[in-house]
Amino acid sequence: MPVQYILGEWDFQGLSLRMVPPVFIPRPETEELVEWVLEEVAQRSYAVGSPGSPLILEVGCGSGAISLSLLSQLPQSRVIAVDKGEAAISLTHENAQSYEDPAALDGGEEGMDIITHILALAPRLLKDSGSIFLEVDPRHPELVSSWLQSRPELYLNLVAVRKDFCGRSRFLHIQRSRP
Repeated sequence: MPVQYILGEWDFQGLSLRMVPPVFIPRPETEELVEWVLEEVAQRSYAVGSPGSPLILEVGCGSGAISLSLLSQLPQSRVIAVDKGEAAISLTHENAQSYEDPAALDGGEEGMDIITHILALAPRLLKDSGSIFLEVDPRHPELVSSWLQSRPELYLNLVAVRKDFCGRSRFLHIQRSRP
């Protein structure tokens, strides 16, 4: 029996999805398909709710891995997931219901709301040379750097940016300097 069925769940694109037989288990390689779709969508500009926002159809959704991971990373999109198996439809629906809190994906217009809130509080919470490590959207390192440079009174510096395993700038190390 596959380990995914034994565990009853499996990680796909950062989402923990429930897995039950006989629904197909997504391959790790399928994450590459998701990455490709995300790259293609990134080359276009879509306004939230606009007629041109992405409409994604997944045929043979299984656990909903592809649809749900795309929806989590493209909240402006609309996704339709279909499957001929009732078990697959039920599992996709269940995985969609246990999907993260939508507010956790909504960081404001540029996704910076919670980040700027954390950084504004940081000088009161950190000791000299204290650090903050953040996982952010790949577009945020540049935005965070500009935001910090425009607020020298915070005494915070972006000292390092690290890439994730997909090569995207994803992790920030911010350090408090002495006033």
